[in-house]
Amino acid sequence: MDKIIAYCGLDCSKCDAYIATKNNDEKLRIKTAELWSKLNGITILPEHINCEGCRCDGKKTVFCDKLCKIKQCAEDKKYQTCGDCNNIDNCNIIKMITDTNKDALNRLKGEKHDKWAFFDIGSTLVDETDCEEYRIDEALKGHDNISKEKFIDEYIKLARQNEDAYHILVKKYDLNVIKWPSFKEKKIDGIEKVLDHFKRYYKLGIIANQPLGTVDRLRNYGILDYFDVIISSEEEKVSKPDKRIFNLALQRAKIDASKAIMIGDRLENDIAPAQELGFKTIWVKRSYGKYGNPNLLSKKIDLVVDDILDLVNIDIKNMF
Repeated sequence: MDKIIAYCGLDCSKCDAYIATKNNDEKLRIKTAELWSKLNGITILPEHINCEGCRCDGKKTVFCDKLCKIKQCAEDKKYQTCGDCNNIDNCNIIKMITDTNKDALNRLKGEKHDKWAFFDIGSTLVDETDCEEYRIDEALKGHDNISKEKFIDEYIKLARQNEDAYHILVKKYDLNVIKWPSFKEKKIDGIEKVLDHFKRYYKLGIIANQPLGTVDRLRNYGILDYFDVIISSEEEKVSKPDKRIFNLALQRAKIDASKAIMIGDRLENDIAPAQELGFKTIWVKRSYGKYGNPNLLSKKIDLVVDDILDLVNIDIKNMF
C-alpha cells in the first residue's frame, strides 16, 4: 500500500498538517493549530504542525509520532497497516477511525481482499505420512512377489517424473485401489501460524482432491474458519489436475487467476495446472511429492519451501 496511506487507512495527503508542511503554508499551520487545540483541549502551536505522513520518513506531528495508539499497535505487531490485522473488524482502537470514515476501512481491506491464496490439504495442511504407508501396505497384501522396497523404489522413480505413481503402479501390478484412509491424517502442528500469516494479506481458499466430508474434517482440525471458499473434488465431481476445479475456485472467489496463489505439494496436481491458468505458485516439498522434478514444468515456480512452516518467516505479501 502507498506509504502516504496511514496505519489507520486515512489518506495523509489530505491532512491539513501534511498540506501545510508540503506547501510551507504558515497561515494553514496557524489555522490547523487553533482547530486542533480546540478539538483536543490542549495547546498546539503552529510549529507543531509539520508532518510528511505517519508511515513516511521525515517530519511528523507529536501526536502521529508519539501518541497515536493505532500507530503504536501496528508497529508493535510489525504490520504495515491495520489492514494486515485479522482483528480489524473487532478492534475498538481502529473503529475510532473506520466507524466514521468508510473510505479508510475500504483502503485497509481492499488491497488484501482482492487477492487469494488457495491451499491443497494433503501433505500441505495435514500430514499424510501414515496414510501413504497404509495405502501401500494394504495394496501389497497377498502379493508376496512384489516387495515393498521395490514398490517404493518404483514409486519414487515415477514421482521424479511428476507422474501419479500410486495409480500407475496399482494398474501395472493389478493391485486393489485402496480407499484413502483419512482417519490416519494428522493436522500439521503449527499450521495455524501459517494460515494467520497468509490471512493478513489474502483471503483463503481450498482446492483439494478429497473424499466427502472435507468441511467436517477442517472443522475437526480447528481451521475451517480460515477459509472463505472450499472446493473439494468429491463434492464437486472434478479432480485435480483437471483445470476445471481451479476455475471453479476462481469463479466462487470472483477473481481471475492473476490474483491467486496455489500452495501444494504435488507438481502434477497442484503446481502445473495452476501455472497454466496464471496462478502464482508455492511448492511445499513434502512426502512423496518432494521427489517431483520442477525442470519438467513449463514455468518456474514462484516459491519453493521444504517445510510449510517456513512460510511464516517469508514475506509473502509482495508475490504480486
